[in-house]
Amino acid sequence: MLLWHPAPDGSSSVPASLDAVVVALDQSMEALSILDPLESLGTAAGVKSYTLVHVAESRGAGKAGWSPLSAVQARANERAAPIRERLSAGGAEVSLQLVVAEDPSDGIIGIAHENGASLIAMTTHGMTGVRPTLVGSVGAQVLRKWEGALLIQRPKA
Repeated sequence: MLLWHPAPDGSSSVPASLDAVVVALDQSMEALSILDPLESLGTAAGVKSYTLVHVAESRGAGKAGWSPLSAVQARANERAAPIRERLSAGGAEVSLQLVVAEDPSDGIIGIAHENGASLIAMTTHGMTGVRPTLVGSVGAQVLRKWEGALLIQRPKA
């Protein structure tokens, strides 16, 4: 689903171009399902750059099961290689950014602002568990907070 918020005056806020796109990923396979619609949209819109974003939540630091940042970075780099290859096939630049944030939605949106992105692409359900039930999904939070266009997909079961 491609969504965008109306401008404050009620007019359309559809971006004139999709030069820069932020792709929110986590360590789940479900998060990768956004690549099919994104690749089609990116080719049609002539996207020039993709920033793959992985957010490491700072609130887990020091707790059992928490991975050191270097381990998260290594996994993110490893998983990004085939994604980079796929998205750069059309000539777009692809970079990876790891951000540490207490709230993943704030980390994703912060990188989108930093990179001048006109679109954030993500799945509605990546990593799961009790947390989404308690605070709402990251996708729902990005939708509420992000003023730009959002390409969002629920992965197939």
